[in-house]
Amino acid sequence: MANGLALPRSAGLPHIAARFAAAGYTVLVFDFRHLGDSTGQPRQLVSPTPMRNFYLPKIPSSKVVLWGWSNSGGHVAKLATQADKLPISAVIASTPCATVDKLSTSHVAPTLWA
Repeated sequence: MANGLALPRSAGLPHIAARFAAAGYTVLVFDFRHLGDSTGQPRQLVSPTPMRNFYLPKIPSSKVVLWGWSNSGGHVAKLATQADKLPISAVIASTPCATVDKLSTSHVAPTLWA
């Protein structure tokens, strides 16, 4: 779970993550590098590809639900196009920062979108 560029993980995500955890999900809530509680310079720099490459091998091979808001909504939508690398069960992209025409023509399993 991650917010967009303007909000750190502390802005609402712990409350939402607690609800998912209460329903039996294991939840990873994070700030992108250079944002929020994460350290590093320059600030406000997001590079999603290295982040995906870092996290993908560490995710257990079980059903995965991706959740992202705003900028992160675009990231989870992009991850959904790589379903061959991750057992994605669902995607929750709240107000995603993404180009709709690119999403609609990408190879995303139709069952992932509601």
